[in-house]
Amino acid sequence: MIESKLTNIEKNKIIGKIIDFYNSTLMKVCKYSTKNNTGGKIRQAMGDFGEKLGQIIWMEVANLYKNFEKPIKPKKGENDQKKCLNKKGHEFFAHVDKHCYIRKNFILAIESKSYLDSCYYFRASNDFRLLKEYYDGNLICIVISIENAIKEESKKFIEDDIFCQTLLL
Repeated sequence: MIESKLTNIEKNKIIGKIIDFYNSTLMKVCKYSTKNNTGGKIRQAMGDFGEKLGQIIWMEVANLYKNFEKPIKPKKGENDQKKCLNKKGHEFFAHVDKHCYIRKNFILAIESKSYLDSCYYFRASNDFRLLKEYYDGNLICIVISIENAIKEESKKFIEDDIFCQTLLL
C-alpha cells in the first residue's frame, strides 16, 4: 500500500475536485440514459471518467509540488511507449493509460478501467511488469477501477508478483 504524505486539508481539496468531476460525469451519463441506443456512449463516458480521474489526481498532487518542473501533466501512454527488446531481439512497445513524470523521471504508471475483471487486471499487470523490467524497477504502478468484478483470490494472485496496486472506487 502506498502511504500518503498529504495533509488532511490537501486530501480534502483533492477529494472535493474528484467528487465534483464524478458528479458531472454522472449527470452526463444520466442524460445519455434517457435516450435510446446509448449504451456505447455510457461505456465511453465511464471509460473517459477513469482515465481523466487518474489525470486529475496526478495534477492535484503535482500542484502541491510546483517546484519540481512545469508542465507536470501526465503523458498519454500511447504517445509515450517504452521499447522492450527481448533476448531474441524482438521488440514490443509497452505503455499504459497515463505516464507521470517528475524531473523527467517516469515515476508513476496508471491504468484506468471502468470495469475490472481478472483478464484486464492480468493485462495491466503484464504491461507494468514490462515497464518495470525494461524501464525502471522502482516505477509505481496502479490500476484505477470504477467497477470491481475481480475475485479476491484472483486479485491476490496477480498482486503477489508486486507489479501493481489497485485503487477501487
